[in-house]
Amino acid sequence: MRKNKGITLIALVITIIVLLILAAVSIATLTGENGILSQANKAKEETRGANVDETIQLWKIEKESGKVTGTSASKSKDELLKELKEQKLITDKEFEKLTNGEEITIGSKTISIEDVKTIVEAFKDGDIQVGDYVNYQNPSSEPVTVTTEQTGYSKSQTYEVDSSTTWRVLGLDEGEDNLLLISGSPLKRSKENDAPTEDPYLALGGAESWYNCKETLNTICGIYKNNLAQEARSMKIEDVTRALRNNNK
Repeated sequence: MRKNKGITLIALVITIIVLLILAAVSIATLTGENGILSQANKAKEETRGANVDETIQLWKIEKESGKVTGTSASKSKDELLKELKEQKLITDKEFEKLTNGEEITIGSKTISIEDVKTIVEAFKDGDIQVGDYVNYQNPSSEPVTVTTEQTGYSKSQTYEVDSSTTWRVLGLDEGEDNLLLISGSPLKRSKENDAPTEDPYLALGGAESWYNCKETLNTICGIYKNNLAQEARSMKIEDVTRALRNNNK
């Protein structure tokens, strides 16, 4: 007779139970309150909190030292928070709380920035005056070309961001919610071979181009708009009047 070999039903059940126990232990090790994944998330939050806190503390030190040296911090409060948000170091909700002067908790760090003024608050308090230079991060926008239809000349004219452009305070806008800045030098064409004239500045010709010049100027100035600036446009007479009024105060 042939000799058959196999396993009993009891042995099979025991094997399955052991495997289930091992699986449960593994899952608990991974996902439990003190599991590997939980500890990894906690470590990640601790690192994020430390990075945010260190960035803000260094910025505050720079601001305080500026009171002695007469220089301003390289970034405003608004710019600093937007940079942290872009780097995904703070969430949208955390960004909103810090903007409103509230505390946030990341890991074991309790973080606030309420004792630092926004650039608008600094202007209203007289810390920044009309004509002062401020640090504005020039954007990396694509060049813009205005067409012959817009300028009235047979050649188009191209403009691109000048990284050496400086920015001066012009005053607050009508709602007094935003600070207006003006570039330290007029925009020049970036490609002289496109120039319709030897003059490096915008050239317009014909009645239609003069009629549309406001839109054309704003199109060119738009290269300086980024996530820190709500808009970038050419200066209007109202801006000059407002700056004179603010300066006389």
